[in-house]
This record gives sequence, C-alpha cells and structure tokens, in this order.
Amino acid sequence: MPQSYLNRRKLLQSFCLGLLAVPTSACLGAWRRESANQAIAQTDAITVPNLTKQISSLSLPTQFAIEITGQTEAGSFGPLPARLEITAPQADDPNPLVVSLYMVAQSDDELVNGSIFWQSFVPESPQRDEHFSQVTINDDQVQLQVSPSPADFRGDVMWFTQLTGTLAEMMGGNLRSGAVPTTGTMIFVIEGNQISGELQLSGMSDLGIESIYQAQFSGQQS
Repeated sequence: MPQSYLNRRKLLQSFCLGLLAVPTSACLGAWRRESANQAIAQTDAITVPNLTKQISSLSLPTQFAIEITGQTEAGSFGPLPARLEITAPQADDPNPLVVSLYMVAQSDDELVNGSIFWQSFVPESPQRDEHFSQVTINDDQVQLQVSPSPADFRGDVMWFTQLTGTLAEMMGGNLRSGAVPTTGTMIFVIEGNQISGELQLSGMSDLGIESIYQAQFSGQQS
C-alpha cells in the first residue's frame, strides 16, 4: 500500500475520531484483475445452459472493453476505461454467471473519482455468503443487485470518490476517499459484440460520509 496513502489515512483518522475506514489503494485494483485473470485461466471456453438466447450464445469467459461516465457526490467523472468480464460460476456461487467490473488503471494515482470495482461473487472471501450480488437474467438483460450489508468494508464492491469543501481544504486539498454500498444495481444488455449498461449505488465513504454513484457504460467485446 503506497506510503502517501497511509500518511493520508493517519491524518484523516486523527481528524475524524471514531470513524471506521475502508482500505483503498491500487493493490485492490490489482487483486481484482488477478482474480479475474485466474478465473479466465482456470475456465475453459464453455456455454452455460438455461440462459436467454443472446447471453447463452456467449462463449465464456468473455471480456468487454468499456468506458464509464457518470457522477458521485463529489462531481462528474469520465469517460474512464474499464473492463467487464463474464465467466462461468464456481462452486458455491448461487448465480448463473460471474460478472467482474474493474478499472484498467496501472497505478494508485490513476484511481480517481468514479473508479469502481465490482465482482458478483468472490469465492475466496470469508464473507462470500453475505458480501455478494444476486445476478438475474431477463429478456437478455443482466442485472446485479447488491446483497444488503451494514458492514463498513466489503471485498466485492467499492468505488472512489473525492473529498471536497472545508474538510479537503483543512487536509491540504481535494483527497480521494473509498466508499462501499448499502444498496446498488448494475444493469446491462449485450447486442452482438456490443455492451451497454448503467450503475446506481449508494453507501458510505471511509469517513462516514454518504456517497452516491450513478453512471452509464458502453463498449465492445475484446
């Protein structure tokens, strides 16, 4: 974890006594990418039965290069480059698909307001029965619904926002903050090799500040 981030967290925790924090850094992005890469490496190209025609025609695993544009409570962002991957479910996953959304940022500095990571099911997580998203498919539309949890840290979904206003000024300028959802949905459709969708989430930042995330994305199979 970058030393600059650790220093910032110490300052913020001193200023905001009693508030729990979410660890946020590029290592989480790297973990998301590694997790998705492992799933691809371990999964043969297959089709999953009992899905609608458009989805069932996909050869899994598959990946889409997308751009995300939207806003948090800190302001507008994007377009931000990202990847959305669809793989077959693993053991204990109650869903018909695994959906992984992650940024293509290569460094901590590239994770900005609007950067987001979302994996529908994390099999290695000790809280996988609580921290997951329900995946449903209806008329070729895929929807992810965040499983509600009061936890201030989740290993399956998080996004970055930005501190602004008086607190940011006191801390020396606008500073990045991590947030996790209490509610949230992702909806997307696939037409040929094209994908488009939207994200709607609300939750709490690592400083106990309410955060919202509203965005649209589109892209194509890569």
